Amino acid sequence: MHARPRHQTNSGNGYRAIAFAIIMLAQASGVSAQTAEIRLVALPSASLSDSVTTLPTSSIRFLEDAPFIVEVWAQTPDNRGLSSVSADFTFTSTLANITNIAHTPLFNVLTAGTVNNTNGTIDNLSGSHLGPCTDAVGASPNWARVAILGVTPTGIGTLSLQSGSTNSPIYGTAICGLGNIADGQIVFGAVAASLVECLTDVECDDGQFCNGAETCNPTTFICAPGTPPVCNDNIACTVDTCDPLANGGTGACTYTPNNTLCDNLLFCDGVETCDAIQGCLAGAAPCSAECEHCVEDADACDHCIFDLDGSAVMGTGDFSFFAPCFGACYPPGNPCLESNFDGDLAGCIGTSDFAAFAGCFGLTCGQCSGCSGPGGGMEAGGAVSSTLALDSPAVIVRLVTRRAPSTSDTLWAPPHSDSIFTIGEHIYFEVWASNQSVNPLNLGLASAFVDLQFGERQLALLEVIPSDALGLLAGHSISTKDGMLRALGGCAQLGGKGVGAIGSWIRVTTVVARAVSPGRTPVAVESSDDLHGFSMVGMFENIDSSLIDFQGATIEIQKDGRTRDER
Repeated sequence: MHARPRHQTNSGNGYRAIAFAIIMLAQASGVSAQTAEIRLVALPSASLSDSVTTLPTSSIRFLEDAPFIVEVWAQTPDNRGLSSVSADFTFTSTLANITNIAHTPLFNVLTAGTVNNTNGTIDNLSGSHLGPCTDAVGASPNWARVAILGVTPTGIGTLSLQSGSTNSPIYGTAICGLGNIADGQIVFGAVAASLVECLTDVECDDGQFCNGAETCNPTTFICAPGTPPVCNDNIACTVDTCDPLANGGTGACTYTPNNTLCDNLLFCDGVETCDAIQGCLAGAAPCSAECEHCVEDADACDHCIFDLDGSAVMGTGDFSFFAPCFGACYPPGNPCLESNFDGDLAGCIGTSDFAAFAGCFGLTCGQCSGCSGPGGGMEAGGAVSSTLALDSPAVIVRLVTRRAPSTSDTLWAPPHSDSIFTIGEHIYFEVWASNQSVNPLNLGLASAFVDLQFGERQLALLEVIPSDALGLLAGHSISTKDGMLRALGGCAQLGGKGVGAIGSWIRVTTVVARAVSPGRTPVAVESSDDLHGFSMVGMFENIDSSLIDFQGATIEIQKDGRTRDER
């Protein structure tokens, strides 16, 4: 680096003479041959302290359009510290401008410094500390920050900034209480930083999607153009292009739909359309009015089978037509056949019809996917398929015998069962059921009915107590001829997902009897008739009895409370 002309007023011998004179003067005045060091640190922003023992690490690279700062630090091995720090600077004027000089609180007296961005110089950057030598500003191992230079890049390249002697009779670098230090005893530092186009890919992004993703070369730090995107949504009914004006001018792939490529010529599908994202979409159902559903073979619409009152909502009005018909079979022409939802050939209205109706109770025709019946290919409410391969067993039915009734109709485990009773004692025969079949909608039982066979000579029947959980359409019939109780149970309340979450137990019914004669008495629990069975909400048929595990019980009636062994 070339010294400026005003620094060349003395010859080499003259410099040596002056330096010798300064040293001799310093020795004569008590100033020893001291040293000092000035260092420059380039940073994105100012460091936090004006005094440190370890200098911040200088950054080596900055963006061409991002201002940064250069900190001027000074240190002396003299324990009295620095009272003044002065230096001239040169920098690459074609690459940056010095926008400001900020002196720190440590050197805020007698401040000076003149910037010439055309020539790339700072003359007489100086600052002094006002205070006793015990302050020891910049005394090793401490470094003192003298000033902060604001730098604004103007180009790309390697920016260098070099400190040097002021050669000024006014401004110099001085030890507190000892005077200025000779220039030859000051180590002047420099800093170099690369001004680059980019540091990461973010700086290269031109904001135009159709140009591709620009990247920053990690070696040259120059932006590389992106590869234009291939717009292909793999949807056959769209025309794929990249439009630079789309998305507010930032560009985007556009997909122009062609509806003619989606038409499947089916009546019940309506008019299909092409969506730019999803491809072909089904058309609007042509039979949505007045609770209708579509019959493709006839290219016509039919009414929802559950909407018995024509209100377009499945509710209590429809149930008022269904309930009187439940549990019987009807000849052709009978109005009750309107409730034959499962299409039973014998015209019987039972629990399978109730389960199908329950799946849509409280829904509109548009919400009920079972409106077209089991032949329509969809189940009521979109629930469980009537042909679904249920787990085996799908339901466990267990007879529990107790001296006192259970206090709840829903448990996570069946209650304890008593097995020995005394003549005259009341016996509570509780039938409990547990839904074991997992289904996608976690739907429970819509109905549960059983037959109970008992030893009529050992027991006298007193009453049947329905379950609150299955209180709808509850009923039973008693046959004293063969010791049978038939169709014990009921249906779940409408408007929910049924009863019996997976793994829980539901009380189906309770039969109360009195022990009248001694002996061992088996009591069997069995499936009931086709009109009264187990069903799940949304199914169009009862659960096959082969998938139900019926577990009866055997009780012993004694004349007194002692067992045979005790007697």
